[in-house]
Amino acid sequence: MTTELRSWKVTLIIQGILMGALFSFLPFEIYQKFGLSKIWFFLLIPIAMFFFTPLWAKIKKKKDNIFILQINSFFLFLFISLLMMLNFFDNNLIIYFYPLLLFTTGIFVAGMVPFTMEIIRSYARQHQLKINPSLYFTLGSVFTIIIPFLFQYFLNDLGTNIALQTYFTLITLINFSLIFFNSNLKTEEVTFKINPTSWKVLRKNKQFWSYLYSSSFLYSINEVFGYLLPVLIFKNTTFMIIAIGILYVIRKLSYLMGYLIKTSNIAIKRDVCWNTIIAIIAVGLLLGLTISYFTQQTHLNHLLYLILGLGGSQILIGLCLGHLSRIQKNNIINLVGTEHLTLALMFEHVFGHAIFSLLLSIIIIPIIINFYTIMITYIIIYSIIIAMLILSLCFILIKPGKQPVEKINE
Repeated sequence: MTTELRSWKVTLIIQGILMGALFSFLPFEIYQKFGLSKIWFFLLIPIAMFFFTPLWAKIKKKKDNIFILQINSFFLFLFISLLMMLNFFDNNLIIYFYPLLLFTTGIFVAGMVPFTMEIIRSYARQHQLKINPSLYFTLGSVFTIIIPFLFQYFLNDLGTNIALQTYFTLITLINFSLIFFNSNLKTEEVTFKINPTSWKVLRKNKQFWSYLYSSSFLYSINEVFGYLLPVLIFKNTTFMIIAIGILYVIRKLSYLMGYLIKTSNIAIKRDVCWNTIIAIIAVGLLLGLTISYFTQQTHLNHLLYLILGLGGSQILIGLCLGHLSRIQKNNIINLVGTEHLTLALMFEHVFGHAIFSLLLSIIIIPIIINFYTIMITYIIIYSIIIAMLILSLCFILIKPGKQPVEKINE
C-alpha cells in the first residue's frame, strides 16, 4: 500500500474527528450560548449541505476531487476558525454572525467526505483492494467526540474558548495540509457515476421506496436525537456537560459495534424488520422513562432516564443503524441491481442524511422550544416516532423481500 493512500486514510480519519465534533458539540454550544429558542441555528449546516453537495458534484465533473477538496478544506479551515473566534465576544454581537458562519461552514462541509471517500474507493478499484472508507471515517469520530465537552467541563470560560479555538483550528489545518500535500493520486468517477436510465427504473420500484423509507427514517431518528441531546437531558448543570459527551460517544461506539456485526445470509425483510422492531422498543423505553421522570422528578428517576432511557435507546438504535449501514449496499443491489446502485445510494444518502432528519427536526424543535417542560409534548413526539416506525414495518411486510442474487464484499 502506497504512502499516498495511507495519507488519504488518515485524512478521512481526521475528517471523522472534525464531523463528529461539529455535529455533537455545536448543538450543545448553541444551546449554552443562546438558549433553547436558538437551537434551530444548527440546522443551517445540514440545510447548506443539502443544497451545495449537488453543486460540488457538478463542479467535480469539470475539475476533479483534489480541486474540490483543496477549495473546501481551505475555506472550512477559515470559517470554522472564525466560528470559534466568535466565542470570545459578547453574545449580543455574535448572534448576528453565528448563523451566517454556520451556513458557510455547511457549504464547505458538503464538499469534503464524499469526495475523499471517492478517492480511496477509486484507488481500491484500480488496485483490486478491499477497503471500506466508511469504517475509517467512523473510527475517527468515536472517542474524540468527548474532547470539546471535556474542555467545557474542566476549564473556565476563557480557557474553554482558547482550547476550542486551538482544537478546531488544528484539526482543520491538518485536514487542509494532508489534502494539499497529497494531491498526486489519479482518480476515476465511482461515487457520482450515474447510469442515465437509473431514474426511470427506480421511479417504478415500489419495494425500493418502501425500503428507503424504513432505513432512512431509522437514520433520521438517530440524527434528531443527536441534535436535541442538550434539551433531552433536562437539567442544565455541569453534570449535563459530561453526560451529553458520554452519550455521543455511546452513540458512535454502538454504531461502530453494529457495523462490525457480520451476517452470513442477507435477507432484506428479516434485517430491516428486526432493526425496526428494536428501534420501536428503544423509543418506547425512552418514552416510558420520560413519563416516569416527569411524574416523579427524583434523583433515581433522573439517572434511570439518562442511563436506560437516553443511553439504552442510543445503544439499541446505534447497533441497528450500524448493522443496517453495513448491509445497505447488498440490500439495495438486491432491489435495484448493480447497474442502478449509484443513484439508489444517493437517494438513500439524501433521504436519510438530509430530508428525513431535517423534516423531523423542523417539526420537533419548534414544539420542544415552546412546550419542552410539559410531559404531553414528549408523549406526542415519541408516539409519532413510534407510529412512523410501525408504518415503516408495515411497508416492509406488504411484499416479501427478494432473495439475494449476489453479495458485494465490503
